[in-house]
Amino acid sequence: MLRQADRADRLFAPVLAGCTMQDDIRTVTFANGLVASEQIVTIDDADRRFAYHVMGEMFEHHSASMQIVPVDDRSCRFIWISDFLPGDRVETVQPLVIAGASALARNMEAGAANLVQCVPTVHASRPESPAESDRCHRA
Repeated sequence: MLRQADRADRLFAPVLAGCTMQDDIRTVTFANGLVASEQIVTIDDADRRFAYHVMGEMFEHHSASMQIVPVDDRSCRFIWISDFLPGDRVETVQPLVIAGASALARNMEAGAANLVQCVPTVHASRPESPAESDRCHRA
């Protein structure tokens, strides 16, 4: 599911309104009009992990990863880690991570991803901590 980098707008709708791919660069358009170019760093099927680097002038540094970690035969945990500088960008990043994690959970529950169903429970703290959707169930 996360490996489908060109379908981010479907997985994270309505937070993302658009998504295009050119080689290893994904450009996402957020519903609020913000556009971000992200270089895909790795897609790891074995670990169900997707990592990317946000490009552009808004950040001195911004790397992030998303991972789906099995908890048991019927449940999993979605972990999204976002590291960035300067730290005051938390006011922009944190609401998008919280909304994105909730949107992913809702969309998977509705069957948009066809792989995992999630109950939209999100915990977010400092930008260096993950936002998690805790209760995910395999379809």
